[in-house]
Amino acid sequence: MENRTALTPVLKPLNETDVTKWELPEGAIARLGRGVLKDISFSPDGRYLAVATMNGCWLYDLPTLTPLALFETERGMIQKIVFSRDAQWIATSNADGIAKVWDTQTLQCITKIDFRASALHFSQDGQYLAMSNHRGSAIYSWRTNTDEPVHRFPIEAEDTKGHRFPICFSPNENLLAYVSAVSPQDTITISDIDTGEHITDMSCPAPLAFQGLVFSPCGQYLASAHSNGDVQVCNVHNGASEIVHTVSGVTYVKLAPDATYVELAYTPDGTLRVAEVHKGKVVMWDTVQRKKVDTLEFGTRGICCFSDDGTQFAIANSREFRVWTADKSNRVVPMPDAHIGIVRWLRFSQKGKTLISAHGLGTLDWAVVNHQLQRIFRPDTEGYSGGIRSVLSPCEKFLAAAVLGVRHSNDIAITVWHITSGSLIAELTEHEKRVLQMAYSPTGDCLVSGSLSGELYVWDTQQWEKRHKLIGHTDGIRSAVFHPDGKQLITASHDKTARVWNVENGEQVGALPLDALLEDTSLYKGRSQEIQQFIDWKQKMGTQQSTYGTVCPGSIKISPCGSLIAGKLSRERRWKGIANEIRLWDAATLETRMAILLPADASSTYVLAFSPCGRYLASGTWWKKGLEQMSIHLWEVTTGENVHTFWGHPTDIHDIAFSPDGELLASGSFDGTILLWDVKAFIN
Repeated sequence: MENRTALTPVLKPLNETDVTKWELPEGAIARLGRGVLKDISFSPDGRYLAVATMNGCWLYDLPTLTPLALFETERGMIQKIVFSRDAQWIATSNADGIAKVWDTQTLQCITKIDFRASALHFSQDGQYLAMSNHRGSAIYSWRTNTDEPVHRFPIEAEDTKGHRFPICFSPNENLLAYVSAVSPQDTITISDIDTGEHITDMSCPAPLAFQGLVFSPCGQYLASAHSNGDVQVCNVHNGASEIVHTVSGVTYVKLAPDATYVELAYTPDGTLRVAEVHKGKVVMWDTVQRKKVDTLEFGTRGICCFSDDGTQFAIANSREFRVWTADKSNRVVPMPDAHIGIVRWLRFSQKGKTLISAHGLGTLDWAVVNHQLQRIFRPDTEGYSGGIRSVLSPCEKFLAAAVLGVRHSNDIAITVWHITSGSLIAELTEHEKRVLQMAYSPTGDCLVSGSLSGELYVWDTQQWEKRHKLIGHTDGIRSAVFHPDGKQLITASHDKTARVWNVENGEQVGALPLDALLEDTSLYKGRSQEIQQFIDWKQKMGTQQSTYGTVCPGSIKISPCGSLIAGKLSRERRWKGIANEIRLWDAATLETRMAILLPADASSTYVLAFSPCGRYLASGTWWKKGLEQMSIHLWEVTTGENVHTFWGHPTDIHDIAFSPDGELLASGSFDGTILLWDVKAFIN
């Protein structure tokens, strides 16, 4: 590790060890979880691990994997992260197509570059930053000119779908290796960035997707990994190449359960090290001696990388971090409360002391007072893809789960689990299509499930037998919620209807009116500009209003006392510029009581929640292009007034929930974090 600058970044004070309070948005009192993992990178001095997540960037101490710093939380959504070779800089790229360079000493952003990068690499001298995506590669002299790249290298391609586009600089010259052509002939080109000289091309005998590129320490050789498992080494100066390693019998297939891909690194003595990454293990190879070096076992697929010198290898997933070193030592740090995965739903326990959340393949219980993880329950979902959709019984003892990523017909079944014992107590197999929604009745004596095709079943939870099939919906179920008395069920569907059912006999007893326009404009509430815009548009269209389509119901909620139904309504695309809305109905008569026109920052409202007192309604938004943070609005139900707005998550808010005393609001996001908001100052 010669000529490396020691990395001494600005770290959190030693007494500031509660990471749940780091870099919180205004109004939040804690953050549970540290964000969905997207990429990791070793510092050149081998002391730190930089972790890119959908919530921001973390810096970990490598011996202990203790979090030391958190930055870039204003936007988050980080896709790639990499250190410069002198450890002075970190480059990141986010989902908005913005690359940034950060000073590692201050953790302040130095430069922003408009480029949607799928790969990042600094030159040896730190003067250039190379980036690539499915359209090609670009080189920026980032410290002197960030507006335009000094070089562009387009990709000759018929189709770039399914390809990765790695790039790398040589260690002793400013030679850049990049993908220059794919399909029908895959080619890597090596060029001298300083002189513009073309050095050589390295072609593959058949169309393959590249997975990785790395120069040898002497700069004479370039190794490339391909999606069929081959590792090819090319002599940069004479163009000669050979296959030095093959992953036996396995071809990489995206998201397949046995998926395999390859990571590459050269050690300082010139040994090419290959890591075969399988679903549950990593196999290390020495390609010079053509033998296995080691095997690492781990639970689930993760994000992984080599250190620059090939002496360390890290793999991280939602359960643990594992760091392997060349002496075969293997540090495993369980991190069940860190990068927990996408948040599916939230619920406070009846006493309010615990927050229960669902993430991917399981549920977690968090202590509300100290924000610590208390329990993890993961049903046995071996072989399932895409995680599970689940719902907790009112007694908090049973979890009903349905698979999100269905590959086989037998994946469609709903499984019911006893949480304490972990035993499977029922399997419900009536559905013919994937289950989208489930809900327990308030007493827990029945469970309703709705599918992609509109099928609705009511199940007896004592005998686990089908009570009724509710016939009416013709498209996917978007929402299902019981009335507090347990006798009625309200469902919303992609078929643009919202129906009310008698649970006891399975008959439809009503439907929510979903008029695209309300004749009584006094029912429209919200900000004055949205209301006036809507009224002006309504008057302008006159008799043509009926030609402007319908609205589609989304999230449906019922107030705690059962008197009001709230639902989010979306307008068709041709209504662009006219606000979406939250509509309120009288639960007894089903008459429309109010329509809250949503501002632009909340037009993609996705979830709703009534406060325990029923006086307020909270709404959380889905991501919308142009927004860097998603909004959570608090609405007064009687007036439609927006009493407060919180901003925090960088992407879709999947669920929100009030604590029983109404003083806390929890929001769970696609970013893999839960934020706890102090609402007592805004709700009386």
